[in-house]
Amino acid sequence: MLFVYQCLDSYLSHHGLLGFVITQTLFKTREAGEGFRRFRFERDGQTVYITPVNTIDMTGLHPFEGATNRTATFVCAPSTSPPGWPVPYATWELKKGNKVAEDAGLREVLKGTVETKMGALPMVEGSPGSPWLTAPARAIPAIRRITGNTLIRAHAGVCTWMNGVFWLKSVDKVSRGKVRIANWGDVGKIKVDHVTTVVEEDLVYPLLRGRDVHRWRSEPSAHILLTQDPKARTGIAESRMKREYPLTYQYILKFEEMLKKRPGYIKYFNPDLDPFWTIYNVGEYSVSPFRVVFKELTDFFQCAVLPNNGKPAVADTKLRFIECNSMGEAGFLCGLLNSSPAILYLYSTATWVQTADYQASDISRIRLPEFEKSNASHQEVARISRECHDASAKGDAKAITALEAELDKAAAKLWGITDDELKAIQEALAETGKSKRAKKESADSADDAD
Repeated sequence: MLFVYQCLDSYLSHHGLLGFVITQTLFKTREAGEGFRRFRFERDGQTVYITPVNTIDMTGLHPFEGATNRTATFVCAPSTSPPGWPVPYATWELKKGNKVAEDAGLREVLKGTVETKMGALPMVEGSPGSPWLTAPARAIPAIRRITGNTLIRAHAGVCTWMNGVFWLKSVDKVSRGKVRIANWGDVGKIKVDHVTTVVEEDLVYPLLRGRDVHRWRSEPSAHILLTQDPKARTGIAESRMKREYPLTYQYILKFEEMLKKRPGYIKYFNPDLDPFWTIYNVGEYSVSPFRVVFKELTDFFQCAVLPNNGKPAVADTKLRFIECNSMGEAGFLCGLLNSSPAILYLYSTATWVQTADYQASDISRIRLPEFEKSNASHQEVARISRECHDASAKGDAKAITALEAELDKAAAKLWGITDDELKAIQEALAETGKSKRAKKESADSADDAD
């Protein structure tokens, strides 16, 4: 980043162009590239602006054999005025089944690739250093309609720093209030001993992992021992643990030395005050009965309403979720987030490594209205969302396709998106291939229910 600025300042004429092979993450990462993306510096008391002339994202091309870095080319020029947004941006991806040699010439490369032309602009209006939103230019005005501030916040899932102790591979009822558990000792980076024992049922919750969440469907596949006090935001006090959960206390003591050495525990908690079984990102919202959950790492954004049929499921750290006040509100928010306008916005602003990284903060940048039970438009979105979940549970992929088309129109109406703008959004998703993959995910989720 510094080298690009130094070259432009020291060697480029007022009318020159600077071309650079650079990492694409500089345009998308939230903090690391912020200074770079301001595109200005001071020289002799004057502000020199940098105008991005053209950026080509070659991540899908893999131009350097054996490397997994995210390559881009960046062409810029000095200017006396700030950049005019959006600026040209394009992606180059290999055609299906094609491979381009590392030493191939430009003509051969172009024959074997597909170029998608886009526009790029700062994600946050008025904040030039914010990560870039990249999408087909004709869809950007429509995407802008759904951006703004919202009071709705998403939370990260539970982090234990030693899943082998807290994740449970099996849970069997043995008597009133007690269950026999077997920990998942070989899961995660740190392996622990396999233990089968009896503990108090109150601290055992269904566990929802990333693989358990699909578009319109979520179903826990494991359990977790939740030794945290959601209100106090720390581990259950030792005196209470001994008194109310003596069996769990005896189980957790087997791993005392290992749990005390967890880097996250040492970093975020006080070992002299917080019990060694303390885990991270647990609050009352973690066990709320009404939540919308979505994956942190996935190709395209996908979310679902958590089922409300017994003890609430706890979301793993690879998931993000929104706490809601009712099932109606959860269905409403899930419907909006699974609509084409929201998916294109989130896809266009996500940080990419090998898959997209959707953070809790991404949700706060979407103009999500507060759910009103008396609002007919809100109820319409909630109804369609509920029917999509029902269709997924029944394995009815055809019904989901029809309902999602209906959902797009209802969401567009709520956000004030015109028919032409909605069409531009849907066409933009088709160009990126995300609409087809989203439909496939919905169908796969439905098929899983059969």
